[in-house]
Amino acid sequence: MLNSRLVSLALGAVLSYVLVFSLVWSGSTSKIDTELFSSLNGLAANYGIAVLSSITTQFGSEVILALIGLLLYLLSSKENTKIVIGVLFAITISDLVLSILKGAYFRPRPYQTLTPNLPLNLPLGQDEGSSFPSGHATRAFAVAALITMQKGKKYSLLLLLSVGVAVSRVIVGLHFPSDVVGGGFLGIALAVASVAFLSRYVYPRLPPRFFMKGKQDMTLKSVAA
Repeated sequence: MLNSRLVSLALGAVLSYVLVFSLVWSGSTSKIDTELFSSLNGLAANYGIAVLSSITTQFGSEVILALIGLLLYLLSSKENTKIVIGVLFAITISDLVLSILKGAYFRPRPYQTLTPNLPLNLPLGQDEGSSFPSGHATRAFAVAALITMQKGKKYSLLLLLSVGVAVSRVIVGLHFPSDVVGGGFLGIALAVASVAFLSRYVYPRLPPRFFMKGKQDMTLKSVAA
């Protein structure tokens, strides 16, 4: 069974995502989305901020997140395949869920709805597909939350990087603020679901050599039985 804190976290994230989606679908976020988007995207007029945001946003891509998982594996004092499996699973399940959600509901990108009424900065050019929810934000939060649950609170700083990814998606002009907020909540919910599934059905079947020993071992006994 999931412990009560993770159940609460998952339910809170799911309900928050549903709330954000409902507000977006009803058009209730249009005004604040436009105002916040204008302010954040305007920062990309500065070359340094545009470059920094263009780099930061890549930490929400599948390849970069997979490399982060591999790096954590290589930096482990002993073999720990769990972290690589967890990251790859979180990325895969995120992309699967995103394809379903984006296919079911299409929201135009900011440049498709605000131009020419609002000047835009698009340092990374245009992107296709539904704007809601943000795939980069979803993957970034899913991986960061999963790593934090598996490796411990000292890795919670990765969640700050996820916030940076989310903000950068607005700065580079590819998402409205509500897109990345919804993606963040969705990512956290998927992280909890991933940890629960892996801890119950996958990790127990791995050979013992795949687990780190000693104080650094995170067997997730408190997560799933």
